[in-house]
Amino acid sequence: MIIKEYIHKMVSEIYSNSITLNDIKDRIIFEFCDDIALRKSELQNSNVTSDDRKIDGSMVIPLPFNGFYYILINQNLKNDINILETIAHELSHLEDYYIFSQKYCSGDYSLITSNERWLPFYFYSEYKAKKSGYNALYNALYSKPHNENIKAYEIMLDEIYENRYNDLIKNFEIAVKRIGNNENVLSNLYDIFRYLGIFESWTNLSVGKIKAYEAICKVLNVEFISLIDLSNNMNSDIVDLILLKKQIYQVLNVSLE
Repeated sequence: MIIKEYIHKMVSEIYSNSITLNDIKDRIIFEFCDDIALRKSELQNSNVTSDDRKIDGSMVIPLPFNGFYYILINQNLKNDINILETIAHELSHLEDYYIFSQKYCSGDYSLITSNERWLPFYFYSEYKAKKSGYNALYNALYSKPHNENIKAYEIMLDEIYENRYNDLIKNFEIAVKRIGNNENVLSNLYDIFRYLGIFESWTNLSVGKIKAYEAICKVLNVEFISLIDLSNNMNSDIVDLILLKKQIYQVLNVSLE
């Protein structure tokens, strides 16, 4: 399959598995950008931020809301298979933010970031989006006609896991230490939840399942079950964010007050 066919198949499956996204799919606009930060600022009437220049994609709900939802994608990914991870990642964010706005903000998207539940939701959504993106990419690569090259796929996953595992664990440990030293807590928590999403994806795919969790539990100095509980209490409709807030504190010894 060429990349366009992979995208069509993946997006169709995502819509079919999400009542929320399926209901608004006709109002979702996919747009390739050379400068995501600039386009995002145009849609939200905000200032350009340098961090956005480096990203692969962004989900944008225009402010004031114009009735459409935008998935901005880096132009460089147009012919890159990793575009699947980016699209699934951003659609996951859109699902979360839509549900959050309806449940806690009376549908007013401008109130999301001022809601008291915003911060733990922000971390939760990044965790879920990272997991969803990785799952979608690997599942798309797996879905060959007649299950061709299953062994090759399994080998590929193992190689990806082995190549990324040490770096991820190292970065995870660095982020935890920085939080312990009260350095850029929010930024490092953001990274930690992204890593948890990747580890959870590997778990779902049975890739390095125990090894990854044992390593991060060792870094966190927590029991295996504590981390599993934290992950299992994250679900898309929408997680009990107050409970999640307490669990973040218990597992990472970090307060989000």
